[in-house]
Amino acid sequence: MYYIVYSSITFATGIKNKFRYDNARITVTHTPSKISGASCSYSLKVNSYEKALEIIKASTEYGVTIRGLYKETKENEFEKITY
Repeated sequence: MYYIVYSSITFATGIKNKFRYDNARITVTHTPSKISGASCSYSLKVNSYEKALEIIKASTEYGVTIRGLYKETKENEFEKITY
């Protein structure tokens, strides 16, 4: 799983809605604390790296800032991905 981190639920939901007719499974979720620390943020969770890149591209086109892209390597363990 890949997590694309946003500063608010508004940004995460707005970008998710751009993909509402896409067949990919995209979920809005609280960012896991191992990624966000003490801050409150939301993420879009997707299965593939390719879909994550597509979402990042759309976010950039719509002027929405991304806090980072993370891959879940094991349960509740994450690796920051450069994109």
